[in-house]
Amino acid sequence: MSNILQILLILTCSLASVDGKAAEQLELSEAIQEVSTGGFWSLDDQSGTFRVVVQSYGNEHSYSETYAQWIGVSPTGDPRIVASVKIAKLSDAPLFIVQDVRFLSLSKLGSGEFAVTIAKRYSEEVKEVRILLGAPGVYSVEDPDLGDLDDRK
Repeated sequence: MSNILQILLILTCSLASVDGKAAEQLELSEAIQEVSTGGFWSLDDQSGTFRVVVQSYGNEHSYSETYAQWIGVSPTGDPRIVASVKIAKLSDAPLFIVQDVRFLSLSKLGSGEFAVTIAKRYSEEVKEVRILLGAPGVYSVEDPDLGDLDDRK
């Protein structure tokens, strides 16, 4: 199967095969709020596309968990999650919630850029941060200064 057909298969299929405990929790979860897929990664003999998944929990005291995922193709041709990493800076801070996530572009070959819109919990002020994804399991958050989101003072 050509790389282009594999990528199309990945983009049109939902989670058919999942690797890792964190990724298993994302399979058909009612908590999934946002999903954005785009770009192309390649490492050794593997290749695939990037995906960012946001799960939301709670009502009055809601919070979000954000995951970066690298989707590839198994030897049988089925889509599978090669790596899934919880993005701590966007998941472990109860001071804001994720409102939107979208793929922006390929920053360079083998890296993808996503924009994540977050809102302060108490004032609902909106801010956009960038997530840069590289090789499977490797990411960075472009706006690491999320501490200014504490507006409970």
